[in-house]
Amino acid sequence: MTETPIAREILDYLQYRGIFCWRQNTGRRGGVQFGYVGSGDITGILPDGRRLEVEVKRPGGGRRPGQVVFGLRIQENCGVYIRAESVEDVERQLREMR
Repeated sequence: MTETPIAREILDYLQYRGIFCWRQNTGRRGGVQFGYVGSGDITGILPDGRRLEVEVKRPGGGRRPGQVVFGLRIQENCGVYIRAESVEDVERQLREMR
């Protein structure tokens, strides 16, 4: 399974839960950088006002150094950063935050 259908399932789950979130694409085209390097595939705002970032990976997939640094920056600033291979990963980590 590629990351795209996993991200779609996670986005649907978060929106079902009433979490304001959207797909965040990053990259470079024609020499123009778009998005913030290392940012999650899904970004949003939790009901308590904290920033949410979800980095979606296919099973066993690793993060690039920029993604690791970005995740640490989010956590250092009281945000929530989740590396997820499935909806269940997101569900579990949000439940553990309570």
